[in-house]
Order: sequence, then structure tokens, then C-alpha cells
Amino acid sequence: MTPNLSQFTGPFKEDLYIALKAVNKASLIAIREFHETSQLLVSKKGTADFVTMTDLKIEKELIKHLHQHKKQYAIISEEQGEIGPKDAQYKWVIDPIDGTFNFMHGIPFFCISVALLEYTENKTNTILGVVYNPIVDELFYAMRNQGGVHVYKSNQSKKLRASNLTNYERMLAIISLKKNTAKEKNNILEDIIGKTHMKVRSFGTAALELAYLADSRINLVVYESLNIWDYAAGILLVQEAGNNVYNLDGNPIDLNSKKSSLIASNRTIIEGIVDKI
Repeated sequence: MTPNLSQFTGPFKEDLYIALKAVNKASLIAIREFHETSQLLVSKKGTADFVTMTDLKIEKELIKHLHQHKKQYAIISEEQGEIGPKDAQYKWVIDPIDGTFNFMHGIPFFCISVALLEYTENKTNTILGVVYNPIVDELFYAMRNQGGVHVYKSNQSKKLRASNLTNYERMLAIISLKKNTAKEKNNILEDIIGKTHMKVRSFGTAALELAYLADSRINLVVYESLNIWDYAAGILLVQEAGNNVYNLDGNPIDLNSKKSSLIASNRTIIEGIVDKI
């Protein structure tokens, strides 16, 4: 995995290179152990929420590489929480396997996700995002305000652009809503889905689904509750490709919050839905 980064400039280009190297190293663990899923050691974190030994190994490798090169940065990880200086201006946000349940069942739809957040007095921004599916060897990466999103596969790189599709009947949507919560919004969304006849799926990995939205393979995503490691990299991909992103209250995503709802699509689709919500 050696994408050409010549299109990127500025002080954070080194950080993107570091993130890509970390993901590449960690992916070797995922590839090796994906083909041995019958031997996985699995423990339960909560209701229908599992962690494998592979998650922990990948997380350890990511933390080791990122900390080695940027000791002044903190790290927010899914399994270990926050590591490093609490007042750090920059924090890596990592998800060793987004889509653990798919991984456990030998389904090659999961990813390693790494983002870098910048904390300022007025706002928190995502500086860069990397999402990598090691089994199909497909890499999505972007830097804030650096010319859009790129996907790298089979030694070739291409630039992504948001879909301009507005025909609901041709749309593929990812809808993930919890039962018996946010009932009013759920009813509105269910009404929109029912009347528009869009096709609805849920593939079980938000970061990769967001990357697919950036690549126009998916046209709308709606999540009622995501952890920051699920979406930190993905929303940068979505935004840099030209899509709009809000929470289910119609407000911008607050990256200072550890959890958030999320709805994203192209401008025409998203503004119509957010207005109704």
C-alpha cells in the first residue's frame, strides 16, 4: 500500500504519511487473522458488542506506531480510551476494527480507521482521515481542504466526488436507528423511506459506509448513535468529497462529543430531509 501523496502539501502531510504507515502495519495482523476466524478469541463488551483479540493486537500496533512518531499527540482509541496528554492540541482517533461482528463471521466488510483531530479554542476539526479495508486492499484517505478524497486500490489512485443523484428510487441508503428512541425523528425518516422507495441496507461498519458515501456507492447514511472512533475519519471523507453532514437535530457534528447522531448525503437530498426533521 504505497499511494502517491504528491497532491498534498502543508505541515500535516507528514502526519498523513505516519497514519498510512501505521494502518499498513496493523493491516498485516488483520489479514493474517481474518483467515483464522474459527480460532478467534472473543469477549463481550455489552449487548451485541464484542471485541476480539485481533482488535486488541491491531490497536496496540496502531498506538505503538503513532506514539513513536508523535509523542506530543494524544490518542483516543476504542478499547483503551484516551492515552497521552489531556490538553494535547492534536489527538489521533483510532478504531482497530470497525465491523468486528463482520470480521468474526469471516465477512470481508470491515476496516481500520484513523483520524487526526485538532483542538482549538473555538472549534475542533478533523485534519485527516484514513479508512482501509485490508481484505479487498482498498484505501480511502483525505486531508482537510487539500483537494478532496482519494481511493487507492490495485496500485491505482482516483479522486472521489459526491453523487448528485436525487432520484430516490435509485438511491441506496444506510439507516441505523435504535428501537423505541428518538421516536418522532424515526417516524419522519420511516415516512420518507416509505414514500420514496429508496433501498435501505445496513452493512455493519460506519467508517466504511461513510467512505462508500464519499465514493457515491451509497447515497444517504443515517445513524442514531455513533462513537467518535466510528465517524471521525469517515465524516472528513464525506465532507471533502462534497457531501453535507449534520446530526439528527440538523446541527453540525460536534467533535468534542464522544457520541453523535449523523445524517449525510448530497446537498439536495440532505437539506430536504433535515428540513423535515
